[in-house]
Amino acid sequence: VYGIISIDSTEAGLGILSGDRLEVVDVITSGVSGKTRKGGQCVSSDTIVQLEDGRLIPVSRLSPGSRIASYNFSDHAQGIYECVDTFTLIPKEYCQVETVNPKLTINVTGEHRFFTLADGGVSTIEASGLGRGDRILVSRSLPEPANPVLWTRFPANYTYTVSLEGRESLKAMRLERGISQPRLAAMLGLHQSEISQFERGERSLAWTKLRKIVSFLYGNVDEFLAKHVETKRALPELFTNDLLQLLGYITGDGNHSKNHITMYEQRIEVARTYSRLARKALGLRNVPILTIDKTRRRNSFAKHPYLEIRIYSKEFAEALERCYPAVISTESREIPEQMHRLDNRHLAFFLRGLFDAEGHARSKRIGIAMKSETLIKQLQLLLMRFGIVSSYSHSVNRYGSTMHALDISDFGSLEVFYKSIGFSAKDKERKLERRVAKRRARSSFLNVPVIGSWVDSRAKELGIKRRQFPGITNFFHDERGISRSVFSGVVRTFEDELARARSSSDSSQRLALLQDTISQLRMIEQSELILAKVKRVRWKRNLRDDKFIDIELPVTRSFIGNGFVLHNSARRYERAREMELTYYFNRVGEHTARVFVNDTKVTGLIVGGPGPTKEDFLKGGYLHYQLQKNVLAVIDSSYAGREGVRELVEKAADTLQDVRLIEEKKLVQRFLTEVNKPGGLAIYGLPRVLDALQKAIADTVLISDDIETTKITMKCKNCGTTKERVVQNQSKMQATQEMISTPCEKCRSTDYEIHEKDIVDVLEETAFQVGAKVEVISSGTEEGNMFRSFGGVAAFLRYRPQ
Repeated sequence: VYGIISIDSTEAGLGILSGDRLEVVDVITSGVSGKTRKGGQCVSSDTIVQLEDGRLIPVSRLSPGSRIASYNFSDHAQGIYECVDTFTLIPKEYCQVETVNPKLTINVTGEHRFFTLADGGVSTIEASGLGRGDRILVSRSLPEPANPVLWTRFPANYTYTVSLEGRESLKAMRLERGISQPRLAAMLGLHQSEISQFERGERSLAWTKLRKIVSFLYGNVDEFLAKHVETKRALPELFTNDLLQLLGYITGDGNHSKNHITMYEQRIEVARTYSRLARKALGLRNVPILTIDKTRRRNSFAKHPYLEIRIYSKEFAEALERCYPAVISTESREIPEQMHRLDNRHLAFFLRGLFDAEGHARSKRIGIAMKSETLIKQLQLLLMRFGIVSSYSHSVNRYGSTMHALDISDFGSLEVFYKSIGFSAKDKERKLERRVAKRRARSSFLNVPVIGSWVDSRAKELGIKRRQFPGITNFFHDERGISRSVFSGVVRTFEDELARARSSSDSSQRLALLQDTISQLRMIEQSELILAKVKRVRWKRNLRDDKFIDIELPVTRSFIGNGFVLHNSARRYERAREMELTYYFNRVGEHTARVFVNDTKVTGLIVGGPGPTKEDFLKGGYLHYQLQKNVLAVIDSSYAGREGVRELVEKAADTLQDVRLIEEKKLVQRFLTEVNKPGGLAIYGLPRVLDALQKAIADTVLISDDIETTKITMKCKNCGTTKERVVQNQSKMQATQEMISTPCEKCRSTDYEIHEKDIVDVLEETAFQVGAKVEVISSGTEEGNMFRSFGGVAAFLRYRPQ
């Protein structure tokens, strides 16, 4: 029995791992609200930041140890840096800052500082000091996740496809017994249509239903499974391009029902595209497209007939409801965090589906509008991963609904969208293509973040004439920005001047100034920042007592939130927080003593959590002395509390090798790998396993703990002839009577000596004789259920016989 402690500064979870059973027994919240103080540079708690793994989360979910996207002004480069602390404040009023080119919004306290440019470099300005027309730095891109993840998280359910030979065999057995389809359906609790469609090969049955039919007609389920049934996952384990595009469309314009998903579309070619994608991604035979006309119905808003693409898959509908409820939510949809963690190549397909559903194309721009503010703001940051800059806005439509929208209008972003994402609808794609084809279209706002007057003053100081920079006088007067292509020409002018200076033996002081200027200009040119113009700053009262958050990143002193490059504050008011943390640690220590010493005697302890809190807790001596000496491992995890306990069990596999839960999971995963690869060293089914044991080629036998099978052996008392039969326990009595009533084949006697032995004992004895191991798999886990679907008996082979 092992104890699990998952702790950070906000909560601690306590769990007990006993054999294959994990129980979370206690969760303690800290009451330590980051860092509380009277004032500070805070942003609203819903400000979105990007974690190292690509997830976009509100800043309120950050904790010490979180690693987020930031900007390092020392080398003008983006990076991922650690947040070492968080601060919380409930101000009486706050500022809403809104920019244009691009249009971004953020709510901050009046003391919060934004980055801007001044002569000589980067400076900061408080929100309370911003005015219309001021320029502040925002990011034009975000980094890709460090370790992209393609796991769908769909449950590992399996489909069972019976071969033509198997279906004909079952049908022949039914007819041989003179049983009609309706009668068989009534006997087994099925629908007659299920049996009819199954026999014609028009549908596959769930394992519970198929097993009833096979058990009744064929008898030996394991033998039938081995001979006639192909097993495969019902839903993909990994994201494919088709599945991602399909999910993107469902997120934009899909509807969830109990056993199907409906998507809505106006264009027949797009409807056909997504019908084909659904068939391919989910392995479906048919995804129908229906024409719906509600134009004449009373109280209907429909002006035109529309198309419905219907995905009839109960497994898919249930998987979306379980794994991605925010995709099909009727309240407020979100882009699932699993999509945030994709690399750009795969993310592009999800975004294509989303824009196919809700996007529009105009002559000079593309855009998208939805009711969910969260989804639109997530989308704005995901587009930045491609270098696509968009503007956010919201409005109330004629039906009274608030719509949130993104608009992409600058040429550089449109070009990237066309090359990386695009549309499936031909008319939208043609409009976008025509816009991109106008190569010299003027970029709206993707300009270099540099002050023109500073460049002009450096040129004058170095004696470079204004005529050497044709056509950019307004830039030098700070009246307009400068594109990256034009700015590259400015840098080349300085480089040409450096070459002439070297050839003419100019003074070392002028050479040094030229080299320093060129170095700064090159870093500015390669930066991922742009200058956005402040449109308005509005003061608002905090009537709902919303929390505002500040964080500390000691390396960069900045982070990227809602697209802005934001300043962070310094450490202050440590004493109050340390007192709250000490009180919290004492409470956790008391709870652990009660749970792991008084209530349950644990043999070892695993401690983990994000950030340094776990080490502070252990070093502070808050654990009971009996537990302190039994700490087996200290493990870093992404979560604390209830979810953190489960994560630690996964990560502590090497430490807890004698815990059956971990061992069984590895065995089942190895079995699934071996059985699905050509020439794999795994077999399943009782007859095949017994045969492998008798041939001494089985290395390890796997048995489900709920298998209820008995081997009956009868020995004739007259001549000694024996006969054997393996049966399910529920039919043991019937099988015994049938064997007794059948005379001995040799002497025709019916006087038998009867022996019964559980099949587990039979397998263990046979395995012992040939030196094979036996592992019992618990059916109470997800892996155990997966293994049980293969009949509950399997084996790893020493080698694959020819």
